[in-house]
Amino acid sequence: MTRSASDSREPRADVETDGSGARTPPSPHRDRRTRDTVGREGDARRTRTSRFRELRRRISALGSGVRLGQFLSVGLLGALFDNGLLVALHGLAGVSLGVAKFASAEAAILLMFACNERWTFAGWGETGSTDLARRVVTSNLVRLGGVAVATGVLLALSELGVWYVLANVIGIGTGALLNYVAESLLTWRVHRQ
Repeated sequence: MTRSASDSREPRADVETDGSGARTPPSPHRDRRTRDTVGREGDARRTRTSRFRELRRRISALGSGVRLGQFLSVGLLGALFDNGLLVALHGLAGVSLGVAKFASAEAAILLMFACNERWTFAGWGETGSTDLARRVVTSNLVRLGGVAVATGVLLALSELGVWYVLANVIGIGTGALLNYVAESLLTWRVHRQ
């Protein structure tokens, strides 16, 4: 036997019960508050999900073993150039260690940018002089953190008696991974393409 729509034992969809069997008409305010709360929770959940998805996308963009190898090769070239210029400026020309380090680091940054632009990240980034200028400036800013770390390590280890060239190599090594991540995501924006 099927129930008819007028059967009093089944509550109507537009009528609420309080559990005691007493029926009350629905409150439009309660429904709106419930929808708003559920909507906000749903929005927050979607926002967290999209943030997590974006983080995964950025991490996977960094996962290119070939690109990392190229970046480290360019970094090795930059480190050799940095050390050679540091020896020439400080060891041969007598320029103070801090000034010599800053000059050698900036020259190495420009060399590494040119190599990364043409080789490591050749297929990334927009073409055009404005975009190239943005990448040069961003690369310099990103690498300032690496230079600060390298210089701090160089000066600290030199004070402890470590040969300044070895101290410089150790300092350069500490910033390599940080620079790779920052250059990939901020300078060439590999996660966007």
